[in-house]
Amino acid sequence: MQFNVSRKSESTKLSINEVKLSIFDKALQLNPKNSWLLVEYLKCCEQTYDVPKLLTKWDQILNENPGDIVLWMEYITFRQTNLVSFNVTQCLQLFEDCLHVLRKSVLVANDYNEKLRIERIMIHVFQRACVFMLQSGYSERAYACWQAMVELVFFAPDHLRQQTFYDRVAALEVFWEAEWPRFGEDDAKGWSYYADQGNNEMQVIPAPLPSPINISNLHGDMYEKWATAEEMHNGRLLSTRTGTGGDDDINVDDPYRIIIFDDIRSFLYDVTFPQSCIELLYACFSFVGLTFNPGYSSSNPLITDTFLNNKLANESIANKSFWATRLEENCLFKFPIKAFPQVEDNLFNSQNWICICDEVDVINVDMKFVRNAFYQLRQVVNDTGIKLSRLSVEHLYDTSSGRSLAKSMLKREKMNLALWNGYAQVERSSNKYSEARKIYLGAIAQILSYPERFQIDAPLLHRTFAEMELEQGHYKTAMNILTLLTEEQGNIESIAEVDVSVTRLLKAKKYYAQQMAKSTTTISQYESGNSLHYCVCYALLECLSQNIQQACKIYEEMIQDIEMRKGYLDLEAELIFMAYPLI
Repeated sequence: MQFNVSRKSESTKLSINEVKLSIFDKALQLNPKNSWLLVEYLKCCEQTYDVPKLLTKWDQILNENPGDIVLWMEYITFRQTNLVSFNVTQCLQLFEDCLHVLRKSVLVANDYNEKLRIERIMIHVFQRACVFMLQSGYSERAYACWQAMVELVFFAPDHLRQQTFYDRVAALEVFWEAEWPRFGEDDAKGWSYYADQGNNEMQVIPAPLPSPINISNLHGDMYEKWATAEEMHNGRLLSTRTGTGGDDDINVDDPYRIIIFDDIRSFLYDVTFPQSCIELLYACFSFVGLTFNPGYSSSNPLITDTFLNNKLANESIANKSFWATRLEENCLFKFPIKAFPQVEDNLFNSQNWICICDEVDVINVDMKFVRNAFYQLRQVVNDTGIKLSRLSVEHLYDTSSGRSLAKSMLKREKMNLALWNGYAQVERSSNKYSEARKIYLGAIAQILSYPERFQIDAPLLHRTFAEMELEQGHYKTAMNILTLLTEEQGNIESIAEVDVSVTRLLKAKKYYAQQMAKSTTTISQYESGNSLHYCVCYALLECLSQNIQQACKIYEEMIQDIEMRKGYLDLEAELIFMAYPLI
C-alpha cells in the first residue's frame, strides 16, 4: 500500500514538473536571454533529466549565452555539487573558462559601474577557484595563484604598469620562473624590487626543502599516524622551489608541490579600480582563514556564499574553542561565525561587544604567511582598514608586538585619528584602561590643530572613548566626552566625572540634531560612516541625560529615514541595527 502511494507521489511530481517545463518553454520564447528564468528552468530540468542530458542542456544554454555570468556561476555550483558529474579537473577548467569570459567582458564594458561589477565578480570566482583547489588537496597551487595575483596587481614594476594585461603577465612569468621570494614568503620584497635590481646582480637562494615525514616516528596506531602525516603535509602550503629556475628535475615525493607558471596563468586577471584592489586583499586574507572584510553587508555574496564560508563545517567539531563553555555563558557577543560588516568598533577583542576576528579565528591560520603579507604590503597599500586589520592580527599574535606596531604606524601618520583609535583599542582590549584613556585624551587634545581633512574621524574617536568610559561606569565622564565633540573651543580638561551644565547639554543636543539632519544628503563613504558615529553619540547622550526610550527613538528615526530615502534597508541601516543594542 505504501509502495503504491510512493509511486503515485512520484508520478504526480513528474506530471507537475512537465507542466512547469512547458510553462518555462513558453516564457523563454518571449524572454530567451533572461538569466534567472534560465536558471530556474535548468533547476526544473534537474528533476526530470538524467545527468548526461542535463549536461548537454547546460552546454547548449551556455553556448547561446556565453557572456552570462549568472549562468556561469550557477553552472559551476551545479558541477561542484552534482556527485554523478563531479570531477576536480573539469571543475577547475570551468573556473578557467568563466574567468576567460569575464576577462573578455570587462574589455568591452564601457560603463564605470559595469567594469567595477565585473572586477568584483572576477574576485569572487577566483576566490571560489582557490578555495576549491585548497579543499581538493592542491594547496600549493591555490596559494601560488594568490601570490601571483598580488604580485601582478600591487608589485608590478613601474615601467610595466601602462602595458597591456597580457604583456604584464608575460613579464610576471619571467619573475616567477626565476624563483625569487614571492608574496607572503620570508624575505620577499616584491616583483618590482627584483626587476629593478636586474638578473645579473642577484642570485636566487632557494629555500631548503622540507624534511620528509617519517611515519614511523609518529605516535598512535597506523590510522592515527596516517592522519597526522596528512595534516603535516597539508600544513606545507607554499610551493617547493627547484633552486634551478625550474630547469632541472628535483627529487620530491609529490610533483604537484612544484608550481610552474603554466599552472596558474589562466587564473590571472586584471584589477584596476582602487576598491577592487582592496577587496582583492580582503579576499586573500579570507582565503588564508582570517575573518576580516571591507565592510561587506551580511547579504553580500562573498559573505553568503557557502563555498567560501565553511568555517562551521571545518571547525565546529574539531575546535573545542568554538563551543561556548559554562564560564562563557555570560559572553553574549561571542559569535563564532563572523557574518557581519567590519567596522572600527569590532576590530579588536572586547568582553562586551562582537569582534570580527578573535583568538579562536586565527587558531588554524598560517600566521607566518599572514604577518609577512601585511608587512610586505605596507609600502604599496595606503588603506586605513588594511592597516587596522594588520594591527588587529599583530595584537592577536603578541600583545606587546601589537603595541609596538601601533606606535610605529603613528610615527609615520601622526594625524590619522583612526590609527589613534586603533592604538587605544589595543590597550582597551588588553584591559589597560588607564593607558587607553591617555591615548584618547592625547589624540583629542590635538584634533583642532590638525587640517580639516584629518579631523574627519573625530566622531569615531569620541564615540569609542565614551563607550569605554561607560563600560567602567563613568557616566558623567562619558557625557562630557560626547559634549566635547560638539564644541569648537572645547578643552580636554572638561573630561571628568562632573556634571555637564544644562547650557552645554542643550547646545550639544542641538548640534547632534543638525548633524542627523545632514545625514539625509550624505554621499561619501566617510560621511556615511560619520552619520553612524553621530547617531550613536546622540543616542548615548540622550540615554544618559534622559532615558533609554529617547535613545531608541533616535535609532528608529534614523532607520526610517534610510528606508524613506533609499526605498530599502542597506548596509547603512545594518550598521545602525548593529549599534542599536549598545544602548
